[in-house]
Amino acid sequence: MNRLSKQKIKQKTKEGIKMTNIQATLPQISGTYKVVQVTIDDTLHVGFALEKEMGHASILTKILENNGYCTRRDDGRLYLSSLDSFVPAEEQERKVYELVADKSAEGALWSTKIPALSGDGYRVLGMGKAEVDAAQKMVHFYGTSMSYKIGLDKNSIGQLEEIMGEWKLS
Repeated sequence: MNRLSKQKIKQKTKEGIKMTNIQATLPQISGTYKVVQVTIDDTLHVGFALEKEMGHASILTKILENNGYCTRRDDGRLYLSSLDSFVPAEEQERKVYELVADKSAEGALWSTKIPALSGDGYRVLGMGKAEVDAAQKMVHFYGTSMSYKIGLDKNSIGQLEEIMGEWKLS
């Protein structure tokens, strides 16, 4: 896999030039993927999962929980959704992400809870899909998340393209 481990790029902001870390793994198998773009502290994380295997909320959950977050159950206990287990006593210092209603389930008979778009130290920049052609080293980003009603962030795609070498992103 093409793993980027905390690569730094320059990003122009109103305050001047800011260094941004990026963590992403471009898929090495052609197909349609769901994509989540989220900043945690000063690091941009771009997560991919095959469209039929995982949704945007699950990708976001996995990124957050891999970076020290957990959620709080109704009974007050800290929980790791991606592992389907409670947080061990020695790991109780984790940051907590809040759960909100899934917008794609509005008006449905069931109630689904998914991670909020922003919280303590993190903010989702975008969500959508990517068509990956691994042989041609091309990725085409498009679409929006039905659960969150947001699209992809073009700036973070541009940041990712700057450090991807021979891959072409659009």
